[in-house]
Amino acid sequence: MSVQEKLSVDPNPIENPLSEREMDVARHLATGASNTAIARELSISPHTVKVHIRNIYDKLQVNSRTEASMMLVQRGWLTVPGLDSPSETTESNIIPTAAPTPTSAPVIVPVAEPPALTHIDATPAPWQRFYLLVVIAITIVSLFTPNLLGSSLATPNLLSERGQPPLGQPPLGDDARWIERTPLYEPRSRLALAKIRDKIYIMGGESVGGRTLARTDMYDLAVNEWVNVESLPAPRQNGAAAALGNVLYFAGGSYFADENDSEPSIDDQLLRLTLDDETATPLDEGWKLYGALPTPLAGAAMVTVGETLYLIGGWDGEKMRSEIWRLVPSSMDEVLPTSWDLVNRMDVPRAFFGVILFQEKIYIVGGHDGQRELSRADIYDPAIGAWTPLPPLVTPRGGFTLVTDGRSIFAFGGGWDEPVTTHERFDPNTKLWSNFPSPFPGEWRNMVAYSHEDNLYLMGGWSGDYLDYHLKYEHLIRKLLLPLIQTN
Repeated sequence: MSVQEKLSVDPNPIENPLSEREMDVARHLATGASNTAIARELSISPHTVKVHIRNIYDKLQVNSRTEASMMLVQRGWLTVPGLDSPSETTESNIIPTAAPTPTSAPVIVPVAEPPALTHIDATPAPWQRFYLLVVIAITIVSLFTPNLLGSSLATPNLLSERGQPPLGQPPLGDDARWIERTPLYEPRSRLALAKIRDKIYIMGGESVGGRTLARTDMYDLAVNEWVNVESLPAPRQNGAAAALGNVLYFAGGSYFADENDSEPSIDDQLLRLTLDDETATPLDEGWKLYGALPTPLAGAAMVTVGETLYLIGGWDGEKMRSEIWRLVPSSMDEVLPTSWDLVNRMDVPRAFFGVILFQEKIYIVGGHDGQRELSRADIYDPAIGAWTPLPPLVTPRGGFTLVTDGRSIFAFGGGWDEPVTTHERFDPNTKLWSNFPSPFPGEWRNMVAYSHEDNLYLMGGWSGDYLDYHLKYEHLIRKLLLPLIQTN
């Protein structure tokens, strides 16, 4: 619906729905000021500005800065110099020097011609010649060696695949260990996953065209079917999810406040969805705001240990984080504003790393530090707050996932900096990583994974395009041992 159509439906609203602070933001918004400039003028953070802009869009039911400004001006809630509301528009474009009367004519003020330029010497000074030669030399070098100046600063877009030319979903290889299950409703990357008994829940993500998703889908392992359930309150990608009892939690994530934004905003909300005890389907109340994160986070990880949530690392919009936060949720539906406890830190701040709970210890592996993919691996024991280093991955990986079949730990995905053709398996007994082939050549990242009855499953991700694959992986050791186990 266009702004004009919205005005025709409700041309004279009773009152302005925007708060005083939202109107402060709107006044600067209408002048074309950037989020940073607005934040500086109002003495608030750029993140807070983005939240106010999102609220303005929601209340006015518009999708851009232009639409919001036009609606506020046309309804008389905002006055912008040089931009008249419909009630103030005249048939003349000439600005009078005094308030017009019914009988007075507009006065056109003549503009004096600028004075003639004085003579300027056309011969450049010696220092001008020198700087001109320097600029020409730098230009020539940059043209013939384009990577010389930019390679050390070039980093991938960690928060979105927007702008990457799609190559088409790659075909699945002929490796018999990979078996296709019911695919996702639509290709989807940067999604979050949590499991409750035999139900799998995937939340948010990014899809074709760089669209951020709000939908939540449930996969019923018993019948091998997907069902669309309660969507998130707003589209989010790069969020973290976990399940505790019959409750789903979704933390942070990123989103584009404006469809034309090139830089995403980072969220700081903790959402909660309560499920029916027997059917594991959402209750009528839907997703509810449960509290705020210690800081806005995207690419963080969340894991449950007993009755406790652990929130680890992530990107806050300005820097990578290393903190490990702990929260013991209440059984009540109250909002918890400041209940996170800082319990430890990783040695290296990072995001998009792999996390898995194995034998009551948290394995933290790989990730991206903003400059490169990492290979380091560590065990964090939440009971005593102690760290144990592990041998590093064979290949540095970021944007990948960890999953366990109860005996080994598997690292699937990666390939931001360099193409990857393998995944890795960690044997807790030998403390060694070993490679096995990937079904896709090159990158495969930002997928999710889960295990069920010792089988491993992977969903979605990006491999030259957004994927809707839902794959079951039967690793070779299981294939070899299963007949022996059945015989005995």
